[in-house]
Amino acid sequence: MDKKFLSTGDIAGYCEVNVTTVKRWIREGHLKGFQTPMGHFKIIRSDFISFLKENHMPVDESILGTVELKVLIIDDDPGMVKTIVLTLESLDHNLKIDTATDGYEGLMKIGNAVPNLLIIDLNMPKIDGYEVIKRVKNTEEYKSSEIMVVSSTLDDDAEKRLIDLGVSKYLKKPFKLSELKEEVTVLLGLNGN
Repeated sequence: MDKKFLSTGDIAGYCEVNVTTVKRWIREGHLKGFQTPMGHFKIIRSDFISFLKENHMPVDESILGTVELKVLIIDDDPGMVKTIVLTLESLDHNLKIDTATDGYEGLMKIGNAVPNLLIIDLNMPKIDGYEVIKRVKNTEEYKSSEIMVVSSTLDDDAEKRLIDLGVSKYLKKPFKLSELKEEVTVLLGLNGN
């Protein structure tokens, strides 16, 4: 299934420019886009295709129609990882799902393939979730990734800290699988389900 909304990273990759250029196009009104409450730019697929045509740029529908969505789950609880993987697989979308058991391994995997969505626990060995989020948000190449935190230690202070870090969504463990599906669908801009 196709993504309804494209990120600045998707567009930058397609046009072979950097994310800053795409954001400038949006701010200057050349490309229609909107900002999420968390400050991320999103572009409707049809608006991007119109932009390409208006600017006499090639439109490769086959590439646009098969944008591969990558999800990275970072959690040191194998049972939770398995539950999240099975839940995402049940969405009936072609997601490329990868996992890591701690923050260090997660950062290594992010460096190899920037995910569209990062689902991360806060309390992990080696490098905790907060530090991973900080590093992702402070790296231009990675910061367009949506981030969802799943943690059993979410209180008011933690939630404020996550908002300040630019986290898109957080769920307190245990959570309903239907809620996880719904939030992932919204964050990835998936159609249906």
